[in-house]
Amino acid sequence: MNFKTFAFFSIFFTSSAIAGNQVITVAKSGGQFTDPISAVNSIVDASKFKPYVINVEPGTYWLLGEKLVLKPFVSIAGSSASNTIIQSFVDGCVIEGHRSEISNLTVRNLGVHAEGSEACGLSELGMITNVNVVVDGSADLMTGIYSSEKIINSSIYLRNNRTNSRSIGVNSFGTTTNLNNSTIIAVSTGLGSIAQGVYSYESGVNIFNSAIRTAAVNDDNALVSDLSAFNIRNSRLFSNHGATLLASGNRGGWIRESEILSRSGEAIVVEFSGTGAVDTRIQVINSVVEGDVNKDLAESLKCSNVIDEELNPISC
Repeated sequence: MNFKTFAFFSIFFTSSAIAGNQVITVAKSGGQFTDPISAVNSIVDASKFKPYVINVEPGTYWLLGEKLVLKPFVSIAGSSASNTIIQSFVDGCVIEGHRSEISNLTVRNLGVHAEGSEACGLSELGMITNVNVVVDGSADLMTGIYSSEKIINSSIYLRNNRTNSRSIGVNSFGTTTNLNNSTIIAVSTGLGSIAQGVYSYESGVNIFNSAIRTAAVNDDNALVSDLSAFNIRNSRLFSNHGATLLASGNRGGWIRESEILSRSGEAIVVEFSGTGAVDTRIQVINSVVEGDVNKDLAESLKCSNVIDEELNPISC
């Protein structure tokens, strides 16, 4: 096959794949459906060779206490995060997927949830792009995004006023999460509450060009890496009370060209303890660290060209 023939077939099949997407429109008026749940429920034949995209036109769509559960090979796209809003008051997550993609939306889970409940924005998605996630109210456990793979150009905002509660911006449990050009703010105002920007357990997390900020009455961490690996670059992590970065039983980590800042506590804590702990070095390079640095083992943390906010050299 010569180059021209190869190019023709490449363009043909690429165009056919794009054209092969089945499109369903949700709109306040003039669409095929007026709510996204009905649109998803109407799909019975989605497959790798017949993917669907649900286009949601501008407006606020109340799910009336229900979840939007995407099917495999079904994605959802709004017009813009500023004018396309999917909102619910539901225990669990507003949108759950089978590694589906969502984009150009705002997703809200609002209200006071029952004792023992969880309030969540998004769960088990493949790619999240240009999405604002807001979880605001009261719940024992509050999570912005759970077990999702790629989060790009998005924002996650949590505010939890429940006492003795836990709030997590992104929980990457069992899934390597890539956070790029995104912002996380997790705030817990109830007595005895904790807040964590990213919690990674037996998985991994890559944080690039992003900002994470946490605040809580009891304790807060921008990143908790528990039996996990992490990679932070060109990012800013800030905590109000607790260790900004807490690595427990760490599987190795890199911090490059970033800021790790603590208002009134430890900036970095490295603990090699517990079942499955692995003595793997964390390296901090060309970064700013403000706050104490504590480690269980002398060789577990290495710093190169690291300074504090007053430009004083930091030795790890």
